[in-house]
Amino acid sequence: MSRGYRIEVPLQVARGTVTASDTLCIGIDVLPILPDDGMRDIVKQTLKDRGWKEAKDGTLEKPLGEGAVAVLEKDGKTVTVRLETSQDVQGQGRTDQEAKAALDSRKDAAEKEAKARATRALARAEPAVRSELDDAVQKVYVEALKKKAASMGSVESLQETKSADGSIEITIKVKA
Repeated sequence: MSRGYRIEVPLQVARGTVTASDTLCIGIDVLPILPDDGMRDIVKQTLKDRGWKEAKDGTLEKPLGEGAVAVLEKDGKTVTVRLETSQDVQGQGRTDQEAKAALDSRKDAAEKEAKARATRALARAEPAVRSELDDAVQKVYVEALKKKAASMGSVESLQETKSADGSIEITIKVKA
């Protein structure tokens, strides 16, 4: 009499993590109302006042959500927005070799998906970053004009008017 035997071979699983990142660089150009160092110092102070934190390497950073971080470079001329995403990937096979091969084939697709996710998240964050930088630059000009006027003589009066569209008009009277 013969018997049937059933043997099950457990599947082997290979796991890995795929990371992808994307960056966005935004230049901060300011008119030279004061010498360049003075303007850059005002840019840095204005961003600190808006919640940017100083890092150990001399840059300023601000987390933006979804893993994005805005970084004002040391020179104060560029803001780089970085976003890194990661995704766990696994492959299965009857042997370790098959599992690793399946993992490798899935990694490429997962990297493309992670990169696309990072790019979409940066695209969502960009308008808010640009708006914050535009507001900061406007405040930089106001502060620079006040310092320039003070360096020219005694400031007799200073009138600051903000319109409905957000623009600011400054009238400074200086007695030389």
